[in-house]
Amino acid sequence: MRNRGFTLVEILAVITLIGVLALITIPTIDAVIKSTREKGYENQKEVILSAAKDYGASNMMELPTVDGDYVYITLGDLKLGGFIEVDVINPINEMCISNDTVIVITRKNNNYTYKFQDENNIRFTESCEVEYEK
Repeated sequence: MRNRGFTLVEILAVITLIGVLALITIPTIDAVIKSTREKGYENQKEVILSAAKDYGASNMMELPTVDGDYVYITLGDLKLGGFIEVDVINPINEMCISNDTVIVITRKNNNYTYKFQDENNIRFTESCEVEYEK
């Protein structure tokens, strides 16, 4: 009885099949990962805005009293006040969202709106450390 192995044609067919499957699945997996990171980034921004709302509820005297007026707070202010206890890291580029990121609290129709000063231009830094004023 002779031991028979795989022929070169069979091995090439298997390698070709694996290559075709990789061509189909890798872009799909990449798109899912990118989408998940973008959703994570949006969730991080929502966490920051939620902390800003908590800040506003705790510091009502600092909020505007006239419609159209606004105040600025920073991510660093939220951290120093204990409203955000962890470093906020952007899942897309895995860098810290800068403590200088500004949230604008505006009074409009006797309500307050919370928005990033420039949502399309949020800055990122290597370090998440808050610099304390002396």
